[in-house]
Amino acid sequence: MLDSLKRHILAIVQPRHLRLSYVLSELYSDSQSILDLGCGSGQVWQSLIPKTAQIRIGVDAHVSSLDLALANSVFTEVHVSDILLFINRLHDSSIDTVVALCVIEHMTVENGKILANEMRRVARKRAVIYTPNGFVPQNGDIDNPAQAHLSGWTTKALRDLGYDFYRGFNGLKFLRSTYGLPVLKPQIFGEFIALLSAWGTNNSHKSPFQILCVSDKRSVNDK
Repeated sequence: MLDSLKRHILAIVQPRHLRLSYVLSELYSDSQSILDLGCGSGQVWQSLIPKTAQIRIGVDAHVSSLDLALANSVFTEVHVSDILLFINRLHDSSIDTVVALCVIEHMTVENGKILANEMRRVARKRAVIYTPNGFVPQNGDIDNPAQAHLSGWTTKALRDLGYDFYRGFNGLKFLRSTYGLPVLKPQIFGEFIALLSAWGTNNSHKSPFQILCVSDKRSVNDK
């Protein structure tokens, strides 16, 4: 009986990123070109990039992650590069949708602001940032020290850079800690409670663990 209950709860908990996938698929639906900065292996976000987009570009400085991204056929092209150096070379309004998912928190505040501004410059339709809500401590690892968190971002900080709050994710922020792991134990119980709390935080910009913020360029570029 306990095993059956555990499987039932896991069936609810495991699709933690499915709602993000659904929301992002709506944002991407009109895009023929997508640039994913700090794309990693592409495994986590594999279902987020519509295969209808003719141009799907992944950029990351971690070589082994990009090898996996190629194997997953998520992108039509990948580039091993520092993301700031890469985007700095692109023309204004040259990519429909530019995204940085779980990336900006790995940068200093100064470089994060540069990234956010460059994303808006390059985006033809929208720039999208997905990040923890505020600073969440996290160390890097031996294989990829860049996984360390160097900054924290709130909706106000991103609004000042031209990004509006779009949706909150993964429940109340005080119910999660490093790597998004639940605070309450055992872990399966903590994940379940955090997921339940998400029902009341989807449209709140202060309380969710992660936030999705969007800079919509369509009204400007369609004139």
